[in-house]
Amino acid sequence: MIFSPQAHPGTIKSAIFRTDTKLLKVEDQKKLAEYISQEILTGLMEKDIAHTGISSLISICCNSLYNYIANNFLHSMVSDLSSQGLKKLLHISINSVDKVIKTWTGTIKVGTRIGNFLFSVTPRETGAVSYGTYLESSFQYPKAKMTITSGNQTICENQTLHLTVSAGTVASISYSAARSTDSDGTIVDYKWQVDGQEVGTSRNINFNLGAATHQIFLTVTDNDGNHNSIGATIIVTEQSTLRPPQAKITITSGRLTIREAQTLNLTVSHGQVAEIHYSASRSTDDGSIVGYKWQVNGTPVGNTCDLRFDLGVGHHDIFLTVTDNEGKTGSIGATVEITEQVAPNSPPQAKITITSGSRTIHEDQTLNLTVSHGQVAEIHYSASRSTDDGSIVGYKWQVNGTPVGSMCDLRFDLGIGHHDIFLTVTDNEGKTGSIGATVVITEQSNPG
Repeated sequence: MIFSPQAHPGTIKSAIFRTDTKLLKVEDQKKLAEYISQEILTGLMEKDIAHTGISSLISICCNSLYNYIANNFLHSMVSDLSSQGLKKLLHISINSVDKVIKTWTGTIKVGTRIGNFLFSVTPRETGAVSYGTYLESSFQYPKAKMTITSGNQTICENQTLHLTVSAGTVASISYSAARSTDSDGTIVDYKWQVDGQEVGTSRNINFNLGAATHQIFLTVTDNDGNHNSIGATIIVTEQSTLRPPQAKITITSGRLTIREAQTLNLTVSHGQVAEIHYSASRSTDDGSIVGYKWQVNGTPVGNTCDLRFDLGVGHHDIFLTVTDNEGKTGSIGATVEITEQVAPNSPPQAKITITSGSRTIHEDQTLNLTVSHGQVAEIHYSASRSTDDGSIVGYKWQVNGTPVGSMCDLRFDLGIGHHDIFLTVTDNEGKTGSIGATVVITEQSNPG
């Protein structure tokens, strides 16, 4: 800061105040300038200073300026101000007077604001003196700091506290300005505001808040009347009392119906699918259901309340998820088992082929043969014409009630007589089928 005169050469009647800092208010600058002009410069310069020129800094040629200021002005002013009990607007307390470097430093109080200033007087070699008055302000403002606590959550200034409360209740919150500081004095006043309304003037307060976004401001004032403010945000949301929706399933195929957590068992013909209908209409919510998601074996298949989706042979897991108007969800499942329908197993059909030489018969027929006296007929038996809807796994040949073989094809020679041939076949499911034939062998007559 620099004092420069606003006058014509000669007697200085006033001084204006120019500053390179923003710490002093305009009204304080005016008061300081007026006092300097009226109480100090006017009385001093009218009597003892031969003014020869004015520049941007006060430059006054005077052989005795320094001695006058050092020996008369400064000491007498301290005495005068002390006797007045420091009641004047401008208070100067001498910290040191260094006659060697010819510089005086002190503290100036303007109203309720304090700054440290440097007054310097530099003599020239010729005896003339350049007088420059430099005021370097060092006002110290308090620093507002806040701590806001609710339960186990704590924030500081310029932060946001998120809280949740039950419907119709408020959040219990404590506020503290204990971290606020003032480096050159003490904090004497606190002002708490919530959403622009004053809620407390103590260093520590309690003030509960309901659901909303709240702006918290703290203003602290020190013993010199300097202020500083800081803020924070508290967002209180109301916890919903609504429950999630309850998903419920109805699955229908033909006349069969199941519900959630049940199993629907169906059969289909080979290569066919079952027609199946699904419904979520029984689902409930204390709000409203706005979304549906159907899944079969983990794959999405529909997003409507009612759905048709046919299924083939296999095990199928049906899953439904419903969403309500608050975004809450509920899920449930059911199972559909589909098997392929198999026709009833029929017993095998036994069929016989009996051959001897060039002669052949089949089941239920008679093979008539002649042999010489004491001879047998060579005979072959086959069950290869037998059939089954599965597979034939066993054969049993009997001649006149006596087992004679267990293969599909067999040779068993026969002598003279009546022979009952019997075949039994068995399929892969244990079912059997039997059939018979007859072989009659006579002895060949000798010509008479």
